[in-house]
Amino acid sequence: LAGHGEVIAVNYDLWVLRVTLEFADWDAPIYVDFEGAAGFRVLDEGDLNEFWAPDVRAEGWLWQVHSGGWLDLEKTRSGFLSSERPLVEFLVLGDNECVSVLTHDPPAVREPTP
Repeated sequence: LAGHGEVIAVNYDLWVLRVTLEFADWDAPIYVDFEGAAGFRVLDEGDLNEFWAPDVRAEGWLWQVHSGGWLDLEKTRSGFLSSERPLVEFLVLGDNECVSVLTHDPPAVREPTP
């Protein structure tokens, strides 16, 4: 899917974090499921302005963050015990909200089944 969607729901039930997006040119929602989520946060895209400059912005709506993101910030805290197991960070981009996810496993992107 090209462009950015709109984050319309974030659901977490201790097993799966599901981020639901709608895209203008797609008839059904897209689900991004994180089964190994250790933490997540939802921010207005305006709170991430330093990442939107054309010289630093990558294409797409699902990014893996390799450095300089929320995970690096959390690792500076001595009380951040989740870093004892390997974690990766993903960012789901929406037109208004963005979801940062710290996870032990990569996400699965799914279309709904009938």
